[in-house]
Amino acid sequence: MLKKFLKFLLILVILGLGRLSFEFAAELPILELNRIQLLGNWDISADSAATVAGLEKGKSILKQDLKFALERIMRQPGIVSCDIERQLPATIKINVRAAEPLLLINASTFMSISREGMVLPLNDNMQVLPFISGKKFTGIKCYELLRDSDIVTALSLYDKLLYSAPNLCASLSEIYCEGNGALRLYFSPDGTEIIIDNSNLSDSVMRLSMLNKSNMINDRKKLDLRFGPVILETVNDKGKT
Repeated sequence: MLKKFLKFLLILVILGLGRLSFEFAAELPILELNRIQLLGNWDISADSAATVAGLEKGKSILKQDLKFALERIMRQPGIVSCDIERQLPATIKINVRAAEPLLLINASTFMSISREGMVLPLNDNMQVLPFISGKKFTGIKCYELLRDSDIVTALSLYDKLLYSAPNLCASLSEIYCEGNGALRLYFSPDGTEIIIDNSNLSDSVMRLSMLNKSNMINDRKKLDLRFGPVILETVNDKGKT
């Protein structure tokens, strides 16, 4: 019984010494926060990010509540992910990924949608984006996650096309959701229409990429990739197909 008591007492002493060591180290001037390093694509300054996170310059980095800081940042509109870590002696690194507009949707007014399906407002500096047509949404709000299956399919298609054929993806102007298992893609500047089966996007995009590399899309008016061999429709000099 005495041995157990002494063992318990020893553990308390060790814990107490550990706590005292932490408090002593935390008060060292060299550990006072003097630098915030902001990484990622969040469009604010490092000092503003620190304010949002509730981080205090001049306070020991060991006493900064990083869990609380993470929660505060993740509550900000449009934030997808965040990671915060200490870097000795006096730096805290914040890595933030904010949602970025990828496609346009019709939601009573035009809005954009991110790769994650987050609805985003338009802004004057936004580049021209492809438009998802055939779908109209009402009652949705900015920064809401849209789980519509056709939207998920269109976003997946865009990502696959961007990876496989970036030059072709750059000319994509519209994705029309028919609702019958098909997607109609329209490309500028010629208005070329390409119909694909959305049940196997990887195969459809692979075939589309191969056709693009073979220059078989140039000057074509319409391509239907749903049924076996590719059906090509061209326009002759007289404007007839």
